[in-house]
Amino acid sequence: FDLSSLAATARDYDSQSGSTTHSMKPSGFMFGEGRSGSTVISNAITVAHPQSTRVVVENPAISYLLNACNDLRIKHAISDCNPLAQKLALLDIMYLVGRTHDSFEVNMYIKLSPEDNEYMAVLLDSFPDAKWTFTYRNPDVVLSKNLQKYRDSICRKAKVAPSNAAMEHAQMIGADDFTALTMAEACSAHMVAMRNIAMKESKSRSTGRLIDYDSELKTGTLLIDEILPNVFGIDTADMMTRSRVSDQIGKKSGRTGGNGTWRGYDPDEDESNISMEVKHANNKFFGNRRYL
Repeated sequence: FDLSSLAATARDYDSQSGSTTHSMKPSGFMFGEGRSGSTVISNAITVAHPQSTRVVVENPAISYLLNACNDLRIKHAISDCNPLAQKLALLDIMYLVGRTHDSFEVNMYIKLSPEDNEYMAVLLDSFPDAKWTFTYRNPDVVLSKNLQKYRDSICRKAKVAPSNAAMEHAQMIGADDFTALTMAEACSAHMVAMRNIAMKESKSRSTGRLIDYDSELKTGTLLIDEILPNVFGIDTADMMTRSRVSDQIGKKSGRTGGNGTWRGYDPDEDESNISMEVKHANNKFFGNRRYL
């Protein structure tokens, strides 16, 4: 299907007299490093007010569109990607993703894949009223987790299809040949570049917040009392809402799908479990800037 024609047809149908279908604009975005807590936030938003809320998690169409220009550069050596065409296509995709015939459904929040962080500005420029968070944590823990078997898709892409931001950061510290980097090093360069982007957006906009997993998400209290109401504008005063969110926070996310019970200990945070490969990669690209 032609995306613009499909979106135009949908908009025309939705605007007809008697139509019960409307499209929700994004109320908020959840960005973050892989395994750093953005899923905790998205799960909490999902259960806070389920009747009126839709949470879209790592939608492949949105991710494909955001990464389209970089993919054209990497796979087809095409560098003249049209940013206006990309933005218009993004608006069309968001309209289609946000469609609903449920009159009670009014808020849509979108959790992005870590590989989409480079395009924060594209999303936030397109939807300037949307609130957002960027989650991060100890980079040694993040890199260790993202190099694990069945979890390494972020690092594999960082190596074979690096973003412009990652390559620019690598060049800044003298690593001009990105292809010579190990997967751990490429992934570390990607992480630093994404943090730099998040910090830049945080300084230039008043709509979002950087969230430290270790100090702000681990216990869950700040998520209920501060992040949901003050960042996303989600009412958490009602005791039933607080109970639902608290119960969800108490579940372990990740490969268990949120069904396991969180025991309060993550073996990946044990310093003895951090490999020298991870430490060397992060020392090379992070240096002493481990925390924002």
